[in-house]
Amino acid sequence: MNNYTEALRVYNDLLKYQDDNYEIYYNIAVIYTTLNQYTKAEEYYRKTIRLNSNLHEAYFGLGQLYLINKNLEQAEKCLFKSANKDELYAKSYYCLAKLYALKCEEGKVVSCLKLAIDNDKKFVDK
Repeated sequence: MNNYTEALRVYNDLLKYQDDNYEIYYNIAVIYTTLNQYTKAEEYYRKTIRLNSNLHEAYFGLGQLYLINKNLEQAEKCLFKSANKDELYAKSYYCLAKLYALKCEEGKVVSCLKLAIDNDKKFVDK
């Protein structure tokens, strides 16, 4: 049994006792994303968001899934929500730039990249 399978087993056992714990659902979603099981990952990100609509990481993960699956409208909505958290701002705008590149919206690509670079801790002067 690999580590991901074992982690899924443990988290599913925990859900029997804590079925309202958004962190468990989020961790399951991340594992399914890692395993490229995007349908299951989406299901668990959605459950996470239903339990905690302020967890911007879940919107970011869901936005990335939608981007992978070329569901650009849903990806855009989720990525904008995830950008509300400082730690995810730059990453969200990098993903939005990619989304707008797929839509051939050059002006938005440039705007998003500028926002991402201006707010990326790797590039900001300390």
